[in-house]
Amino acid sequence: MMAGGDAPDIVQLAEAIHGYSSRGQLLPLDQFVADAELDLDARFGTNYRQYQYEGSLYALPDRGGAMIVYYNRDMFDAAGIGYPTAEWTWAEFLAAAQALTIKDGDATTQYGFAAGGWWPWWMSFIYQNGGAVLDENGAPVMNSDAVKEALQFYNDLVYTYEVAPVAARLRRPRHEQPRSVVRAGQSRHDYDRLLEHLDAA
Repeated sequence: MMAGGDAPDIVQLAEAIHGYSSRGQLLPLDQFVADAELDLDARFGTNYRQYQYEGSLYALPDRGGAMIVYYNRDMFDAAGIGYPTAEWTWAEFLAAAQALTIKDGDATTQYGFAAGGWWPWWMSFIYQNGGAVLDENGAPVMNSDAVKEALQFYNDLVYTYEVAPVAARLRRPRHEQPRSVVRAGQSRHDYDRLLEHLDAA
């Protein structure tokens, strides 16, 4: 639409926004914010800052939240293990996921964890481990030891420990949504908001 000169008035872009703002395809919102006397810090905290580019604001958050863990109490009770707590380490999390994973021969009939490919899920492990995607100056720091360790652990949940299904086992592999195995009773929990209460071991 933009290439054809018929751009929409409002678009939802999320993390893709600066592919447009950097090309001058979006209208800065600074004057609108000023006219509305909108206190961005009071209304959005720091969340709006990700939508700034070269000193101008190009979008406003429409929602926000935090990752949480959904877990199946019946499965925990059947396995005789305690429910997740804020004090859990990765080692304790892995031990629970292994105890909750059930196999019938070579086939896994119940997974202990439902991993997914959406960035907030694996990024939460990065921050749990003391890593970051960008430093305080906005420079990428994805090659740090903390980040590599977190991503390796997340990957190992699927391919080494086999406590989480590969994407092909999920109902919507294109989006790598773990909800399908959770709803089917095949997984102990799912990520759906920013999980920050597992301390890295």
